[in-house]
Amino acid sequence: MYVDIEYCDSVLSSQCWISADDTQKQRAIDMGELWIDSDYVCGTDSDSVKHANALLADMYVNSSMFTPQDPTIESKKVKAGSVETEKSYFQQDISNPQFSEVNLLLSSACSVNTSGGSAFNVVRV
Repeated sequence: MYVDIEYCDSVLSSQCWISADDTQKQRAIDMGELWIDSDYVCGTDSDSVKHANALLADMYVNSSMFTPQDPTIESKKVKAGSVETEKSYFQQDISNPQFSEVNLLLSSACSVNTSGGSAFNVVRV
């Protein structure tokens, strides 16, 4: 774990973060860490990694981490005989300026995960 709620409370000031409860904040921190570990290999808990995790947590509670700025939804419809299925999805909006800041922070303290897999452990609860 790179950061905790106390650290994020000290550096984040968005209204969404302030109004989130501790369960929501912890989930946001965990999702930020998951994002970092899926794209980067960070050997240290540097200030850059901590700040990047906090920014990602803030983006998560503000619903901008996985929500596109342009609400265009991709849709795919498949029909086989009488069976039809449709799936709608969108991609992470990497044009969000906060992603640029996060990537800049992480590139100074981590290496890019080139293994094609994620560098995190799955824990069954």
